[in-house]
Amino acid sequence: MVQFNQAMDQASVEQGFAMVDAQGQAVRGVFSWSDDLTEMTFDPNALYQRGVQYTFSIPAGVMARGGTPLAENLMRSFYTATDPFVVSTSPENGGIKNTYQAVEIKYNVPLQLKDALSYIEVSPEVKLRAEVLEYSIQLYGDFEAEQQYTVTVAAGVKDIWGGASLYGYTYTFTGAPLDASFMPAIFQGNGAVVVDANIPVMSAQAVNVDRVAVQAGRVTLEEFVDQQLVGPYSGQPFVPANVDSSTVQLNTPRNRSQVVSIPLNAGDSLTPGLYWLSLEPQPMPEYSQTTITY
Repeated sequence: MVQFNQAMDQASVEQGFAMVDAQGQAVRGVFSWSDDLTEMTFDPNALYQRGVQYTFSIPAGVMARGGTPLAENLMRSFYTATDPFVVSTSPENGGIKNTYQAVEIKYNVPLQLKDALSYIEVSPEVKLRAEVLEYSIQLYGDFEAEQQYTVTVAAGVKDIWGGASLYGYTYTFTGAPLDASFMPAIFQGNGAVVVDANIPVMSAQAVNVDRVAVQAGRVTLEEFVDQQLVGPYSGQPFVPANVDSSTVQLNTPRNRSQVVSIPLNAGDSLTPGLYWLSLEPQPMPEYSQTTITY
């Protein structure tokens, strides 16, 4: 498409327009114009050859509709698209896939695929869902943490002009470890939990947590009421006078969400009443730099 700054004389411009391929062979085609005659589009009679340079020109002197001649020659060159090929992937080859990240295979040209999964193989096998965007194939599935995967894309992936990729593509990536997290079974909003005094254990959902430091101390009814009145953000945190501490080793498998039981008094029974409780989860050594979601 060529855009002008004023309405042009169609016959004058079309007569002067010329396009040639890299060998200097003329390209024939048809013209179309915008309603205001400021934009001209040239469509070749046959599809452009792939990966070839074309040059078009409009000479000085072609006329505008009002009679003003074009002051200078216009000459431009462009390259046509090649057959489809993979230009990048996300994650990159040998890279790490984040937990909620899609696997993306990006091509150099717009794609037209009805069944993208017929071109894709993932090892170890994963149940996949594919979405074809303009230039890419995106894959979604339950990829395991810290598992290496090999993705193979077959040749024959088609673009919107009917061309097909000549070569397949293979690359690998590894699933990222799950973020360490710890979610105790408390009443949301007030942070309270009710446990059996004879079996003082609470449940929590844990991922990649090695151990939990437990502190528990009895509080009076007056202390409890005072803390409810001032709230948890009053400044100096409240800690009762007498606190028992213990550490619970979880021994959970890596990268698996597990329901764990946390003894609140080193396995001993508690005297019925109100207690202050602090739980401090620590990540597994491999994830020592991870901030635990808690």
